[in-house]
Amino acid sequence: MLGFLILPGINFSLAQSIDSAQFETEYDKLLQVLDNAQDSIEQVLFIIDQKFELNEIQKARLNLIKVESQDLINEDISEGGTIEPEILSTENLPILEKARKYLEQGRPTMAIPLVLKYLETAGTNSDSADFARITLAEGYRSVKEFQKGIELTNEVLNKTTLSLKNRAYACNRLAALYAEFKAPSLIHRGDSIVKYSNLCIQLAMDNGFTFHLATAQNELAFYYWAQKNYNLALDYAHKAFKNFTDAGKQPQALRTVSNIAQIYYEMGRYSDGLEILNKTMDHADINENRSAFLSIYLTLASINRKMGNLSEAYEYLRTGRQLQSILHKKMIEAQIYDLAAQYEAEKKENENKELRMANEIKALKIADKSETIHYLVLVIGIIGISLVLILFQFFQKRKAYNRLVKANLIIVKAEREYRLISEKVGQDFSGEKIDLQQNTVDENNELLIKLEACMEEEKPYLDSNITLDDICHKLQTNRTYLSKLINEHFHKNFNEYINDFRTKTARQILADTSKNHISIEGVGQMSGFNSRSTFFTCFKKQTGLSPSYFRDTIFNIK
Repeated sequence: MLGFLILPGINFSLAQSIDSAQFETEYDKLLQVLDNAQDSIEQVLFIIDQKFELNEIQKARLNLIKVESQDLINEDISEGGTIEPEILSTENLPILEKARKYLEQGRPTMAIPLVLKYLETAGTNSDSADFARITLAEGYRSVKEFQKGIELTNEVLNKTTLSLKNRAYACNRLAALYAEFKAPSLIHRGDSIVKYSNLCIQLAMDNGFTFHLATAQNELAFYYWAQKNYNLALDYAHKAFKNFTDAGKQPQALRTVSNIAQIYYEMGRYSDGLEILNKTMDHADINENRSAFLSIYLTLASINRKMGNLSEAYEYLRTGRQLQSILHKKMIEAQIYDLAAQYEAEKKENENKELRMANEIKALKIADKSETIHYLVLVIGIIGISLVLILFQFFQKRKAYNRLVKANLIIVKAEREYRLISEKVGQDFSGEKIDLQQNTVDENNELLIKLEACMEEEKPYLDSNITLDDICHKLQTNRTYLSKLINEHFHKNFNEYINDFRTKTARQILADTSKNHISIEGVGQMSGFNSRSTFFTCFKKQTGLSPSYFRDTIFNIK
């Protein structure tokens, strides 16, 4: 949030009525203030970028500011209404392109219904229909319905009229399906991955399909990486990076570079991994490649740790964690938006059906008693149908909430994995003294590091009576300074900051089925909440679900 904006020329001392012209004038002033704020942020970032020679750690920290400032501007502009997050906007795209965009954003449950709707009117013999069916198979891969995806893609490949471009696309996606479908019955799964990837490569090279060539090479890089055939994996990954770049696909190119660095890491070629990451990041925009930058920062933390650069490793790990927190927040926001959009669409459709039925009833002419009986039967039938529609809407809503539970389980898993990485790095740091002054860490950042270390290691938030003064005493700082730091860095007050940790802890406990014997109230108390209402409010705000629904649904989800 940009905070309280003081607009010149407006008297707030007394409530005043305002006509349309006055409102438009003041509204224009507000927009100008927002524009000026955005311009100021962008100007400072530009000056720092251009004026100073930054080291790689400083660039990483500046990148995080770019992400937070972009979200800050988007949040203030969109405040006052529930709209789809700007970075995920698909509103003005054609239906099939919109579905593809949802798949790229990791939102297959929004994509699949759109593709099915498109296929209802697209026929079966057009290129666009073939492309849509391959896209549908990709959607099935994303929701782990691999068998359906494989059957559908094979069906498309068996068409003699299939275009060469769609054939290349289908071969690549079939290789990807086999790569993820690890059923015991698939004895020759590896052979299928190589076979269909090579078919795609041949078609792409013969016909100039650069993007499909890159995706097939990337698939083979993953396959040989998993087989620990590092030299072959590197060869295909470097080729994929070049072709993604030539095709103008920077996000895919950046993710491929991250994979190359991780292969170098496993080979013990740490300097090579460091060099290629630093060289590539200078030409990439973090706001367009957030997931890739998260992977890169965690890889840089691991590489620097292995090279003995413990201070740099810590900074990259800390930056990666903050970026991970932002991404998780965006994922939950997207899930909640999807849930609301689906619910509203289904509600509107059911209302329209009921309205049409009501209009049909009004049009009936009841001439005698027999017609009256027919009328009553029809009314009873309509009531029955309405009940069925209500039940259908209920179950659809429950399915949407289940998808939200899955998203939170993914976050729980990611938090556990991060904790393991953090503990591993922490063990390597033990006994080592990190010279913060050497890395030009100012007092704010030094206090921030101490605060985060305190929260991770001592977990003071588990004490329901913890206060800001208690934390200040632990960190040997004053109340005003720490409160201001939390406000400016996390955009939260102290209670919100503490309750976020408590909510994450509660989510971890609720996701652990071995702790189902603990009551919901008990989970709240174990996590540091001192009231049931505060626990429920904070949990619902951060996850989109109530604690009881989250726990009760996990057994069926798993």
